[in-house]
Amino acid sequence: MLFDTSHLTVPQGDPDEGQEYDYTAEEDERSVQAPVSSSSPVFSTAGFPLAVENIRDGRYRLTSKITGDTDTHWKNEESWEQLNDYQVYLETVKKLVEQERSSIPLFLSNSSTSQSQTNLLQHVLEKAENFYPDRLHKAKFLIQLIASLDSDQLFPKWGLKPLHAAAEFDIKQLNEGHTSDTGLTIYICNLMEDRAATEICETNQNKENILHLAVSHDFKDVQRLIKMADKMAFKQQRAQQQRRENTSLADGGNTPLHDALDFQNHFKKPGPVCTISAGTHGVELPRRPSMAPTTQQEANQDKPQTALPNTPQARKSGPRMCPTCDNAKKNNNSALIRRMEIVKELVERDPDTLTIHNSAGLSPYLYLRVGCQISQKNTTSGRNASLTNAQEQPIVPELRRQITGDANHFGDADKGEQRDSATSRMEEKLRSEKDMEKNSQRASSLRKEAAGTPVPNGGDTRIGSGVKEPVQSIRVTHKDEELKPTNIGSEIALVGLKETLFNLGTYEKVCACLFQSQAAQPFDGKIGSQRKFSLVGHQRVRFETRENFDFLVFEPMMASVVLSLEYTEEDLKDMPRDEEEKLSLWRRDEENLKDVFEWLKVDKGVKTIVSLTVKDNSNHYCSDATVLKCLENLEVRYLDWNRPNLCANSSTLPNTIIEISLYWARLNAVLWSWSGAEGLQTLKKLRKVNLYIQRGADVKEEQDESVKAFKLRVENWPGPNKPQIEFRTDNKQFGGDGSGGGPTTNLSLKKHEWIEIASEFAEKLYNFHFERASCDKPRQYVKIALLDDGVDPTYNHNGTNLHYAGWPTIELGGQEEDPRSFYNSTNQHGSKMAWLIRKVCPFVTIYVAKLDVKGHSDLNSRSFSLRQATEAIKWATECGVDIISMSWNVREVRTQHSNMGDMRQLEIAIDKAADAKILMFGAASDVKESASSEKWMPCDHTKVWSIGATDKQYDAKKYVNKERVDYLFPGEYVLESRRIEDIDVGNSGATALASGLAAMVMSCMRLEDEAIPDNRNVWMGNVMTKVFNSEGNSKSVRVKDVLVMDEAEGVRPLVDKFKAQKV
Repeated sequence: MLFDTSHLTVPQGDPDEGQEYDYTAEEDERSVQAPVSSSSPVFSTAGFPLAVENIRDGRYRLTSKITGDTDTHWKNEESWEQLNDYQVYLETVKKLVEQERSSIPLFLSNSSTSQSQTNLLQHVLEKAENFYPDRLHKAKFLIQLIASLDSDQLFPKWGLKPLHAAAEFDIKQLNEGHTSDTGLTIYICNLMEDRAATEICETNQNKENILHLAVSHDFKDVQRLIKMADKMAFKQQRAQQQRRENTSLADGGNTPLHDALDFQNHFKKPGPVCTISAGTHGVELPRRPSMAPTTQQEANQDKPQTALPNTPQARKSGPRMCPTCDNAKKNNNSALIRRMEIVKELVERDPDTLTIHNSAGLSPYLYLRVGCQISQKNTTSGRNASLTNAQEQPIVPELRRQITGDANHFGDADKGEQRDSATSRMEEKLRSEKDMEKNSQRASSLRKEAAGTPVPNGGDTRIGSGVKEPVQSIRVTHKDEELKPTNIGSEIALVGLKETLFNLGTYEKVCACLFQSQAAQPFDGKIGSQRKFSLVGHQRVRFETRENFDFLVFEPMMASVVLSLEYTEEDLKDMPRDEEEKLSLWRRDEENLKDVFEWLKVDKGVKTIVSLTVKDNSNHYCSDATVLKCLENLEVRYLDWNRPNLCANSSTLPNTIIEISLYWARLNAVLWSWSGAEGLQTLKKLRKVNLYIQRGADVKEEQDESVKAFKLRVENWPGPNKPQIEFRTDNKQFGGDGSGGGPTTNLSLKKHEWIEIASEFAEKLYNFHFERASCDKPRQYVKIALLDDGVDPTYNHNGTNLHYAGWPTIELGGQEEDPRSFYNSTNQHGSKMAWLIRKVCPFVTIYVAKLDVKGHSDLNSRSFSLRQATEAIKWATECGVDIISMSWNVREVRTQHSNMGDMRQLEIAIDKAADAKILMFGAASDVKESASSEKWMPCDHTKVWSIGATDKQYDAKKYVNKERVDYLFPGEYVLESRRIEDIDVGNSGATALASGLAAMVMSCMRLEDEAIPDNRNVWMGNVMTKVFNSEGNSKSVRVKDVLVMDEAEGVRPLVDKFKAQKV
């Protein structure tokens, strides 16, 4: 045991940090010449106990002696005890260990610093790099002597941990190309025995454990270390980002599994340059263009026949590469097998590491995929610099089976030591160096001719018909430096990871692995791409769905898609009574569903849907042909299509399904079909079946017997992987429970004069733009951020003006629809506000920020979370919008439940938006009697226009305090709706109209190429006041006789009025 120094208060320091004995490699060289007796200990024991200087001197003499010992055969570890000087080394180490123990208090008290006290074993590891030659074996020799005399030295309390010191030694040897001098890390692990597991988890200053280092630098013993490590080691993440020259991605927060999948480090290797021309022995070189022969057919006839001899050996080996390229291909195949084995073992030790995200929001799977994409993007288009696709160098079938296993994942990776015998033999001897040099020169000349480069000595460089002149194939042997960067098989690794994950994890774990955290910066730059999509309720699949939702951008792999054909109660009220008309309507629904799937796959580029839910029409379920058409060419993993008695086999459904929900409508023949050889058995990846049973009270016992028999038949399927069966009895799943609308009336409502004039002008403006400028001038859209309860794209075609990315980004959750999606309006309040904006200005792009509703649910005014509103304003500012529309307000509270802090943060966000020259409009308070000392946000902020509502006669509504508003806009009879509650839109609707009018003003200016002034707030105030006649006490913004389109000059006269208000 080491001496207990916990009671000491003296300064602690490194025994090797004294200036007098600062050990260097130069001292090693001098020590080789120093006379050292081989028959006595290296240091004197006189004056025991040793002083500090003697301990340092003893260490120095020990390391000097072994450095200078070049005659001993150190590599023969089994015969170390028979060495001539073995006893000398043993006694020397023993004495030094004993003296260190007895003198440690004095030793520590004289240390220069307390940063890194080291014991003898640590000292040996520190100096091991100087033990040239045979560094590794000399270090092992001394370490095993020290550990045998005092095993506690393997676990010091201070200084660099021995395992990390050994890892640094191995890393340095690898970096210097001394691969044979590595293995010190695993050697010390073996000495540590059972304690090695926890010691591997110890981290360095960068929070890297031993597995991080071993995996990153590809230690030859990394697989043994993986088996030894404690499970905790696999989840440990780096605390800070490390940037290595050979790493394409920042690796902060990486686990060892991340490091094992570093593309640049492990999957990009020097690959073959040779391209094999089928039917030739040699490498096909570029041919010199010539005037004759005139056709390629003639050239081919003149070409010397160099086909492979028709022998079994030739047919087996195929076309030949040059030796360098052939070796590179073999090495890469071996490297891929080894890489897959390492990844397999890491995943088997702790499958949960597949779901851990690093600081960039990337799981191990994504870390590899993104690394590959970045590498391909950065690769130049030149021939020698281009990154070879994995498919360009096909892997022989035997090797593919070793890597992927029969199930295309890490099932048979342990057979990786096998090699393809056909590609491991050389079939002809290398040419002489002289012949190779000549061939290389000729090949270079031919390449230059092919590229049009003049060739010395009168070479023919004429360019004729472009037909290749026959040239005898020539074998060229490439040099190592000519090999090109090659992807050795990242796609195979990605497939293996996905399949392994689907076998081990739930839907939530699958999504955590396959999708980047949306809180992180997207690696592809596509901020706002959707990975979840839902069309249910009043947004059900219709003919207009493609048009309404075409603004969205989808990721190629979707986490969840929910599509519904179920009718809401409101839809059912409008259902035709005639049965033929109903049937025709339902058939169109099927066509609409197929159209939406085609839109997703073709127009939107969706290739994979992890979880797909289709809520069928319970009055008319889709046919098997429709199901087949919808799902063809689509990868689906979890399928829930509530069509009873679905045809469930690989002919109808994707063979990638791992979990399926089936709906059984009491036909026993269907259960027999599903359990038969041509049914579910054909879905080879299937792991779980959720069986919904449509209950009938009169046949319950009979149903139970049929279900039990079905389960028994499934359990008797051949093979080891049989799906789990879960039974569920929920008749609601067989039919829809559509949500209805509110009270309606057939009243024919006369709309407000203001909205009639504004919408008519907007239509003329839209037509004018296309007639006059669409051919040579792009549309100048005004960007408006709408902070409300979301916007429904299906509400009066709002989707045509929505930006594809909204706020907040929705993290992955369940497989059903997510009400937090910005294109799902909680109570359609935001949908109506968006429509009012569009009605006034057609050239807008609406950025939707969805806030959680608090308080009122009517149209007059609403209240939202201050913190959410603050974040939404920040988001809108980052998006660079022109206008922020806020049809809501919040009262400042100073009592016990104060919101002063949140109010202050909101004010700061508004100030920053104003600094970014963004116009902001907020709904005024609808509490007329509110005290003047009360503060409402955002309308009371000096940089936000406070908007109140008027009636049809342009008089302020009774709940509006005219003293506290900046402008008045119509607040009733502006919506095209039959609902009684939609008549009065209040201050909320008035705010939307104000935002729309401001957008229209800016749009007209841009149409006429007029710059928007920097002091936008002042300028827009002048426009509202002086152009739209809101001067005086009324504050009512009028559009009559102002929004006029001149037949000859268009909007120019109106724009001149706007321009005149610049300050």
